[in-house]
Amino acid sequence: MAPVLIERTSLGITEAQLGLAGSAYLLGPCGALVFGRLTDLFGRKRLFFVTLFVYLIATALTALSWNF
Repeated sequence: MAPVLIERTSLGITEAQLGLAGSAYLLGPCGALVFGRLTDLFGRKRLFFVTLFVYLIATALTALSWNF
């Protein structure tokens, strides 16, 4: 899929941007490990709302982005 994303007729992103996006994708499971441990300390309901808020803010910031 990566070669298609690099083409100018599709997204036209650079190889460096593609690598950065892949790295960010791999950070998700690491965050899950951290929040999983915090769930034991603070409770599921509280951490669910914290992660929901983080997801909401990150999605809104992605929507407002004008380039990579």
